[in-house]
Amino acid sequence: VNSNSWIVLMSANPTAQRWSDNPCNKLSQDSYNCLAQNDYDKSKCQAEFEAYKECKKKYTEALRMQRANK
Repeated sequence: VNSNSWIVLMSANPTAQRWSDNPCNKLSQDSYNCLAQNDYDKSKCQAEFEAYKECKKKYTEALRMQRANK
């Protein structure tokens, strides 16, 4: 997802600052599920961690851009 897509997403959902509306929540849950399924061995969940980290970075940047444009 590129930055412009995040801006559109945020524009369509101005209350997305609520935790329940965060588009990265599924990836966060995937990370926790991976840990639980792998006896909390973090080395087996790196793909999930990286996906969440990248999503969170893009989402945070979209929030900043949205706030700056108000």
